[in-house]
Parts: sequence; structure tokens; C-alpha cells
Amino acid sequence: KLYRFYESHDPARLNHGIDAVVDFGLAEGAAALNQGLIERYGVGLDSGGNEHAFTQGERQIIRSRIEMFYLKHDPAKLDSPSDIDAVIEWAMFHGVDALSEKLGRKYLEGIEDVQESDVLVQLEAFYGKHDKEKSQEDIRTVLTWGIVNGFCALSQKMMETYGE
Repeated sequence: KLYRFYESHDPARLNHGIDAVVDFGLAEGAAALNQGLIERYGVGLDSGGNEHAFTQGERQIIRSRIEMFYLKHDPAKLDSPSDIDAVIEWAMFHGVDALSEKLGRKYLEGIEDVQESDVLVQLEAFYGKHDKEKSQEDIRTVLTWGIVNGFCALSQKMMETYGE
């Protein structure tokens, strides 16, 4: 059970440090181990596990919402699609509400609070700096493209085109 937990939440721990976690659990008991996991990862051994409850379409919507969130709050995160994939997997396992709460504690705003208009403002600022000739209609087209194809892909295209 502990192995499966770390497979999902901290795979690097499986390569080093898992023995110390097992020793702690044996010495202090399962309740103390579970409490430590909850404090560190936000979930315990028996938490989560609903990753198969989402359809592919729902996963795409969740991806889009997460990418829009990071476009507003931490655009550099979009440079690493594997980081976004990890966040999505976390949301699939723990639930989108749990992710939104976790991000809300860090950024003071949850996923549901970020709207397309927030992303549009970010895109307008970007194009105001890099391509002042871009029309509002063109910027909305870019926003729609990002929603459909993913903001990681959009970020990569913008890096290729504008170097930023």
C-alpha cells in the first residue's frame, strides 16, 4: 500500500528514503505514518483514488482549466508539459476541488476563479509588448486555439515565434 502511495505521490522516494518511511511506520504506528503523509502530501494511504472516474473529454477540460490557471499565475509552468501532466494526474487522483483548494492556498485563487477573460488579459498584455498589430479578434482566436490545443502548446509556439 505504501509503495502504491509513493508511486502516485512521490516516485523519487521509491529510489531513496523509502526504508526510513517504513521504519517510521513500524516504530510509530500506521496512524502516525498516515498523519505524516497527510501533512506532507495532503492525503493519506486511504485517500483519493478516483482517477478512472473522468472521461477523456472531462480530462481535456480539466487540462484546459489548469493551463489557463498557470497562464495567469505561473506562465513558466507551461514550459514543462510534464509538470502540467503531473498536476493533472494529481487532480485526477485527489479531485479537482482538492487541487483548487491547494492552489488557492498558494496563489489565493482557485482553478474555478480563473476565467477565459483573465487569460485574454494576459494575452493582450503579451501581444501589446510583442506584436502591437495583433487585433482583438486575432487575440481571441489565439485564446480559442489555446483552449482547444492546450496552453502548453500555445506557450511553445509563442516561444518559437517571439522568444518569450
